[in-house]
Amino acid sequence: MSLSKPEVVDFVVRSRDLSSVELIVLDEGEIPVPVARLEALKLKLASYVNYVADGQYLEQAPGVPPERVCIRIVCHLAPTQEMQSLVALRAADYGVQVADIPVYVETDAEMRARVTRETEEWRKAHPEDARPWWKFW
Repeated sequence: MSLSKPEVVDFVVRSRDLSSVELIVLDEGEIPVPVARLEALKLKLASYVNYVADGQYLEQAPGVPPERVCIRIVCHLAPTQEMQSLVALRAADYGVQVADIPVYVETDAEMRARVTRETEEWRKAHPEDARPWWKFW
């Protein structure tokens, strides 16, 4: 899963309350040339827009409206300025009729720090549910 496979949706992540979905794009750094990297990202994002417009994401997230879908690009290498300027995909630019899709761009280190922070905040807010879901027998 990477920018070199534009037809593949890398990950579908549902929120804890199951009301929203993040579609994750992994930029693993296999395309180091900025222009080629941006073009590969554009192809991948077009696939993601169609994935939402066609309702395919509903297989993974039934009941989530398209307005509650966003795209998060996680970059192994620092994102280019053009990549950082992405804040939303105008679905109409892709010829589909869905709401514009918010886009977030971060490095893998930023993603790890964000997930750790969000998990700790959730555990503090929900101490009764903060136990691990697994059990050793």
